[in-house]
Amino acid sequence: MICSLKAITAKSSSLEHLNAIATKACYNITGDIRPRVAKTLYAAWHKMGFPISEEGKRIFKNVDRAGGLQKFMYEGDELFTTSLYLMAMQRDPETVKIACKMTWDIFVTDWLENKSLFNTERGMVKSLYDIFFNSEGYFPSPSEALNFSSGMLQLHSEMDHDDEAYANSSWRRI
Repeated sequence: MICSLKAITAKSSSLEHLNAIATKACYNITGDIRPRVAKTLYAAWHKMGFPISEEGKRIFKNVDRAGGLQKFMYEGDELFTTSLYLMAMQRDPETVKIACKMTWDIFVTDWLENKSLFNTERGMVKSLYDIFFNSEGYFPSPSEALNFSSGMLQLHSEMDHDDEAYANSSWRRI
C-alpha cells in the first residue's frame, strides 16, 4: 500500500508541477497514473476493512467497512498517514475523492471504537505538519489543501445530523 501511495504522490506523478517538457514526457509514457493507482489502492483498502454494525451504518451513511486490517496500515505508521494526506492534496479529483474516503474510514474507525477522534486528530496534525514544514518533496498549493478539506466536509455532511457523533464533531464547526 505504501508503494501505491508513493506512486500517486511522487513528483513525476503530479504532472501539473513539472515543467512542460517533463510533463509531456511523463504523460506520454504513463498518462496520469494517479486515478488508476488510487482505484486499485481503494479496492484493497476496502477489502481490508471489516463490515461495520447497523448502528455505524446509520450514523455514517457512506461507510460500510472500516477498521479491521486497515488499522494495521495506519496505526503508528506516520509514513502511511502522511502519504495518504498528501494523496488527498492532488489536483486529480478522483484521487482526492478516494483519499478522502480512506481518511474518513480512519475517522469512522476511531469514533466507533473510542467515541473520540483524539488519536486520529493528533496523528493528522503531525502528518500535516510534516507535509507543510518538514517535507523535501512535493509541496501542495493552498487550492490543493482546500480540495482535501472540501472533500472531507462533503463526507461529513452525509452523516446523520441527529447523532452525537455529528453533534460532537469538530468538522461541523469549520
